[in-house]
Formats: sequence, C-alpha cells, structure tokens
Amino acid sequence: MRGIAEANEDLLDEAEVEHASAKDLIAQIRSSDASDPLCNAKVKVLGEYIDHHVKEEQDELFPKDVEDAGWRSSGDNSPSRA
Repeated sequence: MRGIAEANEDLLDEAEVEHASAKDLIAQIRSSDASDPLCNAKVKVLGEYIDHHVKEEQDELFPKDVEDAGWRSSGDNSPSRA
C-alpha cells in the first residue's frame, strides 16, 4: 500500500504539470491574434482546464494538506485544530 506522503507527492507533481500546461496555453493566447481561428478554442479550453484543476485541488489536494497539518473541518468549511 502506498503511503500518504507518496500520494501527496503525486498530487503535487500533477499540479506542477497542470500549472505549467496552463501557463503555456496562456502564453499561446497572449501571443495570438484575435483573428486566429484557434484563439476562441484556446480560451475555452483554458477556462475548462482551470475549472477542472481548481476542483481537483479543492477536492483532493487541499483536504490532504488540512489533514496532514492536523486540522479538521468544523463543518462550516473553516478548519480548526484537532
């Protein structure tokens, strides 16, 4: 069975790759012209990508960070020390 630290490390590695990919797509959008036929598609994909990434961090990465730090949820989405 994999350890919590290894699972967290995998999530952090994935987040780093996702951040780099988003930065690359942003650079492509910034350097393109609005008349570029792929410009709108790139903006849409970036939005979808960011929405997915934020949800993934909120649902997977942040709860692990809170748990690892010894915090627990108080039920109102504000952590308190366990």
